[in-house]
Amino acid sequence: MLVSFESLKKLKEIKHIRFYAKKGVPGKDFIVNTDPKRFKQVYTHLLDNALKFTEKGKVEFGYYIKDSNLICYVKDTGIGIPFEKMDFVVKPFRQADETDTRKYGGTGLGLSISKKLVENLGGRMWFESETGIGTTFYFSIPNEQATKNEMSDSQKSGSLHFNNWQNKKILIAEDAETNFRFLEAVLEKTNVTLNWAKDGKEVLDLLEKNSDYDLILMDIQMPVLNGNEVLKQIKSKGIKIPVIAQTAFAMESDRQEIINLGYDDYLIKPIEISLLLKKISEIFEK
Repeated sequence: MLVSFESLKKLKEIKHIRFYAKKGVPGKDFIVNTDPKRFKQVYTHLLDNALKFTEKGKVEFGYYIKDSNLICYVKDTGIGIPFEKMDFVVKPFRQADETDTRKYGGTGLGLSISKKLVENLGGRMWFESETGIGTTFYFSIPNEQATKNEMSDSQKSGSLHFNNWQNKKILIAEDAETNFRFLEAVLEKTNVTLNWAKDGKEVLDLLEKNSDYDLILMDIQMPVLNGNEVLKQIKSKGIKIPVIAQTAFAMESDRQEIINLGYDDYLIKPIEISLLLKKISEIFEK
């Protein structure tokens, strides 16, 4: 998934949170037939949300089999959801209150999208929460197990090629720290130099000081200034740096619309490592 257990553990240095991953089925050969991209996208949104609203304690994620369903969950010891706000999961999500919105950031839109994705996979989403105690999100998908022979070539191969980009410099514009840590962990193997901007204004401030970047990985949904607004200002200033959009809210059919906005390319979250490396290589080779 986009947020791997290894990348989560790195956050121990920043937040006082313990992470647990629990497997409900022993062995390494447990395979489920489903859409892997959408499955990872749902898990990523839930993990990101749990980390955003948990200052201390723990975040636990895992799965188990019940009847004919695979039940996945993310459990946190965060701020919880007040009873009067618990209908949010069937609507585009709004934060529990405006104070939390200012403190923790984000719109939570990923939760309503995750609910729809789970339903498209043939499952459902639900949650349990207590204010000040924490929240557990669950989602189910039909337990249609696959055999080893049904695994795709990409599942079988786990091999990735990492170029040496020690002379290259990338600016990552991303407000979610978990997403940045994931990109940092992946790109560390390429020896590339990375800088991190947490919102659109930080992107412009960094470029004002130094615009010698070889690439910008731009999250479209950022606070203060979103990615599209930042891109317009970059173009208006005549800064010629390739920009790859990152978005969780696009489909393959949206490619031309995103390109028309001025991006050089785009990646759909959860980001596939092989596709990320391929698109960066294509930019650097131009």
